[in-house]
Amino acid sequence: MEIANKAKAIIDAQVQKGLYKYGTTLDNNPADIHERIDHICEELADGLQYAIWIKREIKEIKSEAYAQALYDLIERFDNDTNITNAALVLQNEYHQKINYE
Repeated sequence: MEIANKAKAIIDAQVQKGLYKYGTTLDNNPADIHERIDHICEELADGLQYAIWIKREIKEIKSEAYAQALYDLIERFDNDTNITNAALVLQNEYHQKINYE
């Protein structure tokens, strides 16, 4: 349930951010289907860049076991078609690792 709660918190924050930035939610967004697809593509491109950035940074982590665990999570992210879920799992597991060390 922790992941679901985190996902809800992120969604709620994004809704508030959208209201502030655009003055509306997706429910009332007048964008046509092509604009909606463009938005998704932009968000997925951002996610891909974050995954690549994290992979690069793993090389600088001194603990090989810790680096391997993070790399495995990134691989799961790269191979998961549900990118949002994979990203939330990655974030949750990363925070758990930090709290245990």
